[in-house]
Amino acid sequence: MKENWEIKKLGELGEIITGSTPKTSDDRNYSSDDYCFVKPSDFNNSIKELYKSEFFISEFAYNNSRKLPVNSVLVTCIGNIGNIAINKIECTTNQQINSIIPYEGINSKFLAYSVFAKKDYLQFIANAPVVPILNKTNFSNVEIPIPPLPIQKAIVKELDVLHRLKELQEQQLVEYDNLAQSTFYSMFGDPIDNEKGWEVRRLVEVAPVNSFKGNVQKFNNKFWLLNLDAVEQQSGQILSVNLVEESEINQSTVKFNEDNVLYSKLRPYLNKVVIPHTSGYCTSELLPLLPQKDLLNRLFFTLLLRSQSFVQYIQEKTNGAKMPRVNMDEFRSFKLIIPPLSLQTAFAERIEKIEAQKELIKQGITETQLLIDYSMDKYFG
Repeated sequence: MKENWEIKKLGELGEIITGSTPKTSDDRNYSSDDYCFVKPSDFNNSIKELYKSEFFISEFAYNNSRKLPVNSVLVTCIGNIGNIAINKIECTTNQQINSIIPYEGINSKFLAYSVFAKKDYLQFIANAPVVPILNKTNFSNVEIPIPPLPIQKAIVKELDVLHRLKELQEQQLVEYDNLAQSTFYSMFGDPIDNEKGWEVRRLVEVAPVNSFKGNVQKFNNKFWLLNLDAVEQQSGQILSVNLVEESEINQSTVKFNEDNVLYSKLRPYLNKVVIPHTSGYCTSELLPLLPQKDLLNRLFFTLLLRSQSFVQYIQEKTNGAKMPRVNMDEFRSFKLIIPPLSLQTAFAERIEKIEAQKELIKQGITETQLLIDYSMDKYFG
């Protein structure tokens, strides 16, 4: 398949330009927002098409800069090396970015995929251990396999279809999360305004802090230790499991079991609320709560704590507090709506159906990613 492919250095595939920053001491450079000025903050961990930027410069600055035509390939080369973007507007960049203006016969998107496939290698050859820097010379000498232009276009089409499929699947997950939230508000109203007049009780009365007192389950003779970094922000999904030896369990860790709901005490992460399905230990950033079964359905309780209104309520109530954590005095004053348990249960049944659909989509995302990885390895490995 690759018999007509050539191995070429990046410097042979296009003009490579390292960006620069117009002097801030000259007011003329920033007197108006005429052209996009791209920085690493405009990138993400995929190949991004740039139609706008976070920062801008004036026409005066742009005329004295290293201009980039549309469809250049932009690569971060300091710090987080190997993030890729293709500019869909004329722009310039700062010095942390090397850009490739492709020569004739080189498809920009194919080149972007090729460089993205070399991300680990780019990071490996960066020459500074503390702040990695990939200089222009080393960057220009990176070798890329290049097929004839029609094959480049065919490969791009295949990869674009797979990435678009993954984007649509990920958007479906977002829409299901939005459906869960809208279902909550439709059935119960705003939990803070309480326009439906539900009974209200203090959180500590209906879901007291309750560290599990029994024996914690072992996995291969180790304990499950959950920390806040292992919890996804919006969904509360546990992303990773950390198994530790008994000697690593100390006074700062807390027991929990499958009856608890784990609530984040850190203000920036108040919507990290976890329903565990086994016993284990958690770090002190997570507070084990025990919702009273005759008052609260655990799934309803979790969605209530994670709701935008409740998170905003806690943030406002603790606004100005010096500590980054919610303290226990604050916690005791938090108020919850308590709708009829039958209505909470009906809500939970709807959410369980939504979660089942989400699991199917997540399986699809995993399969799509395997196809992407296979194709990237086939063409660029």
